[in-house]
Order: sequence, then structure tokens, then C-alpha cells
Amino acid sequence: MEIVALLLSGLLGGLAPVGVILDTIIAGNLRARLPGTDTLAVRIDNAPSYQLLSGKVQRLRIAGRGVQLTPDIRVAAIDLETDPLNVDLESLREGSENWRTALREPVQAGLRLELSEADFNQTLASPQFTERLQGIASQIAANLPGAEGQSYELADLNVDFRADDRLRLNLRIQGRDGAGTITDDLLLSLETGITVTNGRQLELDEPVVAINEQPLPPLFTGFATQFIGEQLDLENLLGEFGFLLRVLSLEIDEDSLELVTFIRVAPDEPGAATEE
Repeated sequence: MEIVALLLSGLLGGLAPVGVILDTIIAGNLRARLPGTDTLAVRIDNAPSYQLLSGKVQRLRIAGRGVQLTPDIRVAAIDLETDPLNVDLESLREGSENWRTALREPVQAGLRLELSEADFNQTLASPQFTERLQGIASQIAANLPGAEGQSYELADLNVDFRADDRLRLNLRIQGRDGAGTITDDLLLSLETGITVTNGRQLELDEPVVAINEQPLPPLFTGFATQFIGEQLDLENLLGEFGFLLRVLSLEIDEDSLELVTFIRVAPDEPGAATEE
């Protein structure tokens, strides 16, 4: 969702008197907010052009390659195309931390992301993802035979893209006893395909779970995959932030992962009234 916020802040900084080439200005503003990005192009479609002065844009398209969204999150390619935008420019200019209050109407957009295996692993290593995966790894390890009285922490993780829309996630987990002494050093691996149900639920397809390269019994595999699947409901993850996201396609090959989604961002209450 970072790119949507950056888009609107870029729109704020780029709006200028009619007649100025806004595409170039907004692209420059976005590049300033995305240092390290390789290429970035912006195109605005608007007729009549005076509507820009009231915060209305007919369509905005962004195409980027090698985009550094945050210090920890880089994508090989990003293509975003919006439906008409209608925002309160004065509210945006005030620099409110909650940019959704400036929306007069929901923002709807199509978004295509392509991540290389290296980019994906860099994202997984970021604190926000490590914390979430720490909880998943601890829950799974705690249900292993002989795990009573031990705590588990995630020591390392990486993903390996495979052909035929499959990937392998490797998690190295260390178990500690009550005194803090390391008692177990486990490699938990999950090789699986990923399918999308109802555009929002990511489900594991023919998963294989192993500990130190030894496949686990179906009963434990079922528990592990059910628990992980519960964490991959996009509506539960994003709904509280006012985002609706629907996955249109998800493809994995040996080099990259491509995700195509539809995004809808609802206005927050102070800016929810729609202007005609």
C-alpha cells in the first residue's frame, strides 16, 4: 500500500497552474520519495485540464523499474493505473499524516508487481515481516514432539522460487530451554504452490513440510498449512486500514514472482463526503 500513499503525496507536490507539464513534475516528486529507483514514468490523462485545480484526475498511470519503495522493500517492476481520482487538495497541502481524509471518493487502481527472488528475500528480512514470521515459526515449532518447556526463535529465513508456480520457504529455528541454552537447531522447510480463492485468500497447494529435510506426517502438515493459511487472508490483514485488495493473478517462475491486483482505498470519515 506504500505506493498508493506515495502516489497521492506526489500528486500534491506536482499540481501546478494549468499548462505546466504535470507528468514530469509528478514523476520527479515520486523519484524524490523513492531514492534508488532505476526508472519511473508518469502519465496523466485529464480532459478538461482545469479539473486538476479542483483535485480531479481522469486517470493516472505509473510505470517503474527497480523501484525502492522503502529501504527494505524493492520491486523489479511496478505498473499502476488508477480510475478517476477526486481529492481535497487543500487537505493534502496541509500535510495530514492520514492522507485518506483528503479523499472525496474511493481510490481504485490496478497494480502489477514483479519481485525477483533477491528482492523477495530482502523484504522477508525486513523487521515487519520477520516479526510476523517469528510468530508463525514459534507456533509451528511449539507443536513438535518434545517441544514442551522450550521457546523458539527464528534465526534465518529465505525463499527459493521454483518452476510451475511453486516456491520453497526455509526457516532456521533455534529452541532454547528455560535457562536460555540452545537445545535445538532446526531447518523447517515448506515447499508449496499458491492458489488464490475469491481474490483474497491465498491457499497452499500440495504443500510439503519437512524438519531437517525429513517430511513430516500428514497430520502435522495439515496443522501447519492450516495455521499458515489463516495468516494469508488479505481481508483480515488490510481491512482495518480501509484497504480492499483482490488478487487477479499470481505467477511464480524460477526467477521472479508476478502479482496483479485490484486495490480500493476508502476515504476516512473526515473526507468521506463526495463532491459532484
